[in-house]
Amino acid sequence: MNTTVNNTFRTLTIVYYGFYVSTLAFTFIGYQITKDIQTSIMAKSEIGMLISSFTILYLLLSIPLSLGGFYRLSQKWKALEDKQLKLKNYTKFGIVRLALIGSALEISIIAFFLLRSEMSMIYCAGIAAIALIFCKPSIQKISSELDIDEE
Repeated sequence: MNTTVNNTFRTLTIVYYGFYVSTLAFTFIGYQITKDIQTSIMAKSEIGMLISSFTILYLLLSIPLSLGGFYRLSQKWKALEDKQLKLKNYTKFGIVRLALIGSALEISIIAFFLLRSEMSMIYCAGIAAIALIFCKPSIQKISSELDIDEE
């Protein structure tokens, strides 16, 4: 396989697993901070509703826009002749796609610890984690999405 495809794969893989590691770190830190605190933001309060609404809205907007937008862009990149430009665009926007979905996962975890009694934030985190799985990079996926011949 060409080294440029491998570089793209390596870069996206580091970012991909970086979001899972940072999510674990947020979870650990959130647990350590809130385990001894008896008070939390009430889910039905104004600020609680704002946090919950923002988290859900961000999740509902970021996942379809990033997955659908990236797919549309990759279809345009297929038509490009320059392989380096294809891979450069794929890497740049692949990182943006991972950042949008990965941040939805992290925001959901933070919101869960702020609103401790709000289980919908765990569901939001689960949905974001599943969406992030769809973004897992592979050399075959990069080659097929950009229509690059495997060597």
